[in-house]
Amino acid sequence: MSELFLWIFISICIGILGWGMLRADRVYQFPFFMSAIFLSFILPQAFALIENPGAARPEAIDRVLFMSCLCAGMCWLGYLPKPNPKFLEKLAISVDEHKLFRVGIAMTVFCYALRGALASAIRVVNAAGKGDQWSGPVTIVAFFYSIIFIAFAIVLLHAVKYPQFRNILMAIISSYPILELVFGGGRRQTAAAFFLAVGLGFFYKRRYVPPRILALALVIATVYLIPIVGAERGAFWAKAFLFRLDLVDWSRGLDEVIKGSILELRNAAILMDASQHTGQYGYGTGYWDNFIFRYVPGQIIGQDAKSALQFNLIDRNLLESFDYSLPTGSTNTGIGDSFMEFSYFGSLFFFIEAYIFKHLWVAGTENKHVIIQILYIGLISAAMLSVTHGTVNFIPDVLFQAIFLGVAVILSKPSMSKALDSSKSIPREESKHTL
Repeated sequence: MSELFLWIFISICIGILGWGMLRADRVYQFPFFMSAIFLSFILPQAFALIENPGAARPEAIDRVLFMSCLCAGMCWLGYLPKPNPKFLEKLAISVDEHKLFRVGIAMTVFCYALRGALASAIRVVNAAGKGDQWSGPVTIVAFFYSIIFIAFAIVLLHAVKYPQFRNILMAIISSYPILELVFGGGRRQTAAAFFLAVGLGFFYKRRYVPPRILALALVIATVYLIPIVGAERGAFWAKAFLFRLDLVDWSRGLDEVIKGSILELRNAAILMDASQHTGQYGYGTGYWDNFIFRYVPGQIIGQDAKSALQFNLIDRNLLESFDYSLPTGSTNTGIGDSFMEFSYFGSLFFFIEAYIFKHLWVAGTENKHVIIQILYIGLISAAMLSVTHGTVNFIPDVLFQAIFLGVAVILSKPSMSKALDSSKSIPREESKHTL
């Protein structure tokens, strides 16, 4: 059955890509970029898992591939319903774009002020040998430093719409910390989100879309780029900038995946098998637990109090009965963690996610609400991470965007005089069209 589910999965993803090829702007829509992530990240691991199952039983492999089909399919099905007009009305948020630009500048300055503190905190963590286990002050600083992604989206859209030297310079300055993560840290999702953000900026404000064949070629290229960048991290981009791509071992990354020594999809298969075998499911509590983990500072209220706020219905030691431990630095994927919450019904998470993105797309493109455009750009990375890392992170990311974009909206409210001028101009426009 594994091969059958694998080909069904491939067919679903290719079908969505084909849908995207029918109209140029669809390359920026949720189903297209999600199918690209499924194909580039999940598909190579699926082949590797079948060839190198390791501790995963045949039934577990069938289950994870079937769940992969459901999750990919929901990214399409959730996008089909027409948007709810009442929901779209709530997304109609009016702001003064020039005030918003100044807020973006202020956010950028704030994040640059945090750079030194974040670097010092990371050095302390690395010196303690806990580079992959951030805790304490570094998590708080990193939390606020993430505002740079919102700041970049704000100044980018303004610079594309008003391409003056000052605006372009601010967009470059705001992009630097993100590019530092991409090229210095080798962050793959950050790289994809950055280039999509730039593309969306030109689409929203200039209606420019790349050639569809180029978009398809990039999807195919990511099958090779994701594993090789993951293997070499910043070294890959250093070679690229020096025009020494001949030094890159292009087969290394994909070969490591196919070899199957460490597979996130195997993690998902075995965790799903453990949940099925033990009957332990989170029933949605995992989303609450992760929210508490992300937003409640244990160093302030105490770790015991923080743990008391969490349900922890799933015993993380259940893998011991399967003689398996998650490799350090690997994930259990959104396929695995959504199943651990609601069994196969967990795939409905991607249906809901697609439905939300459909409203954001319409509000941002047809209704041209700039705040929703910024929100859409900000949630692209969170959506892709819901496949590669886990679905439990999406809700906290939405809340993060809502909090700081909400602050930006408050600080960017149109003045009363502009609002009155705008309302007075409406009858004149209507009468002109009537004549």
